[in-house]
Amino acid sequence: MGNSSKPKPTKIARRKSAPGARAVGRIRKTGGAASAVQPGFSQAIKDLVAWLDTVGQPYSVIGGMAVIAHGQARTTQDIDLAWVPTGPTAAAKLLAAAKAYGFAPRIKNAAAFAEQNLVLLVVHQPTGVPIDISFAMQEFELRAARNAKRRKLFGVAIPVVGLSDLIIYKMIAARTQDVADVEMLLTSNDIIDPKAIRRTLREFDALLETDRAGEFDRAWRVSGRRG
Repeated sequence: MGNSSKPKPTKIARRKSAPGARAVGRIRKTGGAASAVQPGFSQAIKDLVAWLDTVGQPYSVIGGMAVIAHGQARTTQDIDLAWVPTGPTAAAKLLAAAKAYGFAPRIKNAAAFAEQNLVLLVVHQPTGVPIDISFAMQEFELRAARNAKRRKLFGVAIPVVGLSDLIIYKMIAARTQDVADVEMLLTSNDIIDPKAIRRTLREFDALLETDRAGEFDRAWRVSGRRG
């Protein structure tokens, strides 16, 4: 897998559905916000950290769990991660270490699927929590993963993508839930870098022929923030 400085919308903007995902479970409180999640998330995250820390390479929580980690109330039924791969056999190497920590492929030929689609679909077998591991390949994703900071998520310290980078991920995906997430995230008291967000979104707009930067600006103005 080669490295490129240009973002590829087919990898970042598209998110695979999670086959076999279970219904949302009980209400838990984390980061100052009540969030509905499946039972067993704490154990799944604990085992996930043990697995990925052993394998090595930067990684970070993205998606709904990252929104929760940044203090917003959110329902979710899976865990989305970005992980920096090591080469053309990264998926197979990652899966080889998975079983010892309770993880298994969610689909047949998961490694081949991951090499082609840049997302590895696994499940935490003890709890049934689905995990989507996106391979971070582009400049933005690499930087976001490497700059991630560990936050407590359901009692477990795990790298979580920074707030500005999470907003970029959400604006690129631009589904209804993602837009709602951005509106919530903009109410945060934490530092947000609007210039960096606009700069990255314009790069994607040039490829996608979209107006994600403009959509972000509208959300920014509605939020009442300055900058």
